[in-house]
Amino acid sequence: LVAKLGAGDSTGQICTNRAMQCVCEGDGIPVASGRIFALGDCAKVLGTEMRFTKDIYPAEAMVGVVVSNLRQLARGSDPRDLQEIPSRLQEMTLCSLGPHDCI
Repeated sequence: LVAKLGAGDSTGQICTNRAMQCVCEGDGIPVASGRIFALGDCAKVLGTEMRFTKDIYPAEAMVGVVVSNLRQLARGSDPRDLQEIPSRLQEMTLCSLGPHDCI
């Protein structure tokens, strides 16, 4: 489906804009009228200052954007007027393993 829509890059990642809509890699135009979203490790977010790391923190930021945008679309909002993920996120992630440890 990704290849058929032209939304994949040469490494197999799904290209998205900052609203997390799947887009064509070459021109950044949302596919399927902007109603298909991708998030997490499979997503390559275009238009950011840096590449997002493939760990939980960017995925958590992405899911908030996708949920908000799905709600907006369900209410009939224009798919071009959606929330966007910040162009830059923290580069370091700490994960708590309880009261005495973290990684």
